[in-house]
Amino acid sequence: MGLNYHLALDGLSFPLVFLNSLLTLIAIASTEEKTPRPRFYYALIFLLCGSVAGAFLAQNLLLFFLFYELELVPLYLLIAIWGGKRRGYAAMKFLLYTALSGILLLTAFLGLVWLGGATSFDYNQLRQLPLPLETQILLLLPLLVGLFIKIPIFPFHTWLPDAHVEASTPVSVLLAGILLKLGTYGLLRFGVGLFLEAWAYLAPWLAILAAISALYGASCAIAQQDMKKVVAYSSIAHMSYILLAASASTPLSLNAAVLQMIAHGLISPLLFLLVGIVYQKLAREM
Repeated sequence: MGLNYHLALDGLSFPLVFLNSLLTLIAIASTEEKTPRPRFYYALIFLLCGSVAGAFLAQNLLLFFLFYELELVPLYLLIAIWGGKRRGYAAMKFLLYTALSGILLLTAFLGLVWLGGATSFDYNQLRQLPLPLETQILLLLPLLVGLFIKIPIFPFHTWLPDAHVEASTPVSVLLAGILLKLGTYGLLRFGVGLFLEAWAYLAPWLAILAAISALYGASCAIAQQDMKKVVAYSSIAHMSYILLAASASTPLSLNAAVLQMIAHGLISPLLFLLVGIVYQKLAREM
């Protein structure tokens, strides 16, 4: 059977599901009372929360892909309707980039089942497939590019600053705090979990890319004059640390990667909340 509704909670998904619920409450609490079209707005917030939680809990690759793509719809609308002056451009850019990310993930998942001769997309079954190293590398590369877009890693990062600048503060909280973690979660769950030999083979190159991306993100953050862009580019650097830790693929480094995911999921939303307060006070004084 190709698709089954199989959900499970483990040590990797539990802190992310908890973080998703916490940030959803914070986003709702930080929303202005006079937000236009409130029923539609809160429905999208809850749809976003449910789809992200489903992606973290999914134990079927097709089910993960469906939840991974489902979250694009509410987030696109939240940026396009309640965003800033260039919200249409930012929302469309986000949609195109992340849709391409989903296509690459689906390509890797379909290739894994086809080349591995599996009978289903069940995660635990696919982990047992004896794939040669060349096949693993062939499947891991599109998976990595798709997840690098989502994280994002340099040079696939250009959608993130625009999305953060145009998104409202509650949406930026969700985008930075939990949506980016879908990419790093995919690295640990599918990159390391399904293609361990290929991951070890490509690890030196992944570490180099992570270092370049971290330095690039930090350098761009220093050069920004918009406070939201400062936080957005710093997120690129912080998320690159997770790739750097995951490239080592030792028990200690993988635990450190999860810890960094949770730490960034708390710090970055707090920074966006503070920036939102500053913007509100400046708008009242002007």
